[in-house]
Amino acid sequence: MLTKPPSTISAVLSVILLIASGLFTGFFLLVALNGFSEREGLPGLLAYLICVIVMVVVGAIFASKLTSRFILKNNWRSFWAVSISLLIVVIIGILYSSGAVLLSVALASFLR
Repeated sequence: MLTKPPSTISAVLSVILLIASGLFTGFFLLVALNGFSEREGLPGLLAYLICVIVMVVVGAIFASKLTSRFILKNNWRSFWAVSISLLIVVIIGILYSSGAVLLSVALASFLR
């Protein structure tokens, strides 16, 4: 069974959704860093940015591999394989970016 197009679709959609979730949680980071000066808040923002970039790259690779695995090993249809792998990757990504927000605020507080 052909797995290249569903894997590519899964990777592209996961990149789009993970960037959207990163922007959403980044807004909360900006609200959390409201009282910090630029010198204190910038390392926190940079740490968050690095975490989100890593999350997007790893999430895209994981979504692609997971979709291929669902199609080949479990004999799932392409639609369900892409849908379930996207759901898993986005939930993990949101949890990861929430942790990155906490890490960034802790870093900014440490530098205060």
